[in-house]
Amino acid sequence: MVSHLKVPLVTQFRNKDVALGGQGAPLVPFGERWLLHGHAAFLNLGGMANLTVGKRAMDVCVCNMALNRLMQWHDPSCHYDEGGLLAASGSVDRTLLEALESIAWYRTPPPRSLGEEWYQRELEPLLLSHAIPVENRLATYCEHVARRVVASLKSLVERADSAQSEPTLLVSGGGAHHHYLVTRIEHHLALRSLPLKLVVEPALTDFKEALLFAFLGLQVLLGRPNVWCSVTGSSMDHLGGSLHLPPEGGWRLERCAHGGHA
Repeated sequence: MVSHLKVPLVTQFRNKDVALGGQGAPLVPFGERWLLHGHAAFLNLGGMANLTVGKRAMDVCVCNMALNRLMQWHDPSCHYDEGGLLAASGSVDRTLLEALESIAWYRTPPPRSLGEEWYQRELEPLLLSHAIPVENRLATYCEHVARRVVASLKSLVERADSAQSEPTLLVSGGGAHHHYLVTRIEHHLALRSLPLKLVVEPALTDFKEALLFAFLGLQVLLGRPNVWCSVTGSSMDHLGGSLHLPPEGGWRLERCAHGGHA
């Protein structure tokens, strides 16, 4: 890629964090803190749902990875439940919900992170073991995600200070388009008496993570730490990322951040 683009490229943001004893994730809280001012908390509804409040963050649960695969299992031609319409037509299956809520991993204190291997080993067999209509399966999993998000958010917010008179929760990721899931999160926020206004900014919804990783890459060019140990569990705040320079040369590190040649 660097040979084709002919500009400096930063990759492998997670490796050093793992070497320092961390989880390698989540990494976006650093960028959220510096680029997205004015929000009390951040919720990304991507393959995984993850939360950030101040310098504390965690993976909450599997999100779109499970919802999309349930949809594909039902109909291979459908990649996702657009707008959450099918989930909204279903009913919550209490037996499946109780099984989901009892998963032991949710009692793991942060820092913590999830991956596809965990989903395939622990979650997918459970989701497919209950013989219920797909719309009920989707509705139940949305209810589960909403409960996990708000329970985790409550534990983080209670330890954080917010100067906002009306604190906001910025929601991004593909799940922000899932209207049924978003309404269930809003319902549980009210149920748990969390005074957070849920906000979706269309310009950021699908591109926030790309923007924040570009910002992390800029920190590498500037030689500044871009990973917080309080978030990942590593032994120290550090600079994470491998820098690759174009093969023809002509770049000096002190000029990379300004986009200029030597």
